[in-house]
Amino acid sequence: MNKLRKSRVLNLTLISLFVALLALCSYISIPVANASITLQTFGIYMCIFCLGAKRGLSAIGAYILGGIVGLPLFSGFMGGMGVILGASGGYILGFLPSALFCVLLLRFFPKNPRGYFISAILSLPLCYITGTLWYCTVYLGSFSAESFFSALTICVLPYLVPDILKLLAASNLGLRINGILNNTEKRY
Repeated sequence: MNKLRKSRVLNLTLISLFVALLALCSYISIPVANASITLQTFGIYMCIFCLGAKRGLSAIGAYILGGIVGLPLFSGFMGGMGVILGASGGYILGFLPSALFCVLLLRFFPKNPRGYFISAILSLPLCYITGTLWYCTVYLGSFSAESFFSALTICVLPYLVPDILKLLAASNLGLRINGILNNTEKRY
């Protein structure tokens, strides 16, 4: 097998594994008060931190597209346009711009857990904003400053501390796995 073919096989394998990781992270649900917390945010940033820009964004895009076409990749083993058009669809769609912004920010920060964490913290609000705007429009049926701030208290505030903890974990673990993957790729 030539080197280019090996590289393609490795890339497709890693992307597929991280799509599976994202699905697994969405299935893990911790009920808290009127909400449930999944590990999707952890999975999104693990894709970027472990795989880098091209493969990480490809895995996130494949996860979203797979869920849209009906594969049960989203929370609650759900999939299809109904999930995307529902109240939480904007947060799922917001994963991609958030991850893309994180990739751009990583160019300006050192390749260490602190740099990864800062990039993640600065990019996560894109997901929150996209999802909250979507929630206001689709679920509440209107958008106003009042509905936006009301939606933030329901859809974002309960998740802030858990998301920060997930970003800390992804920043530390992602850097280690990235190093392992880079060493593995050099052997092939």
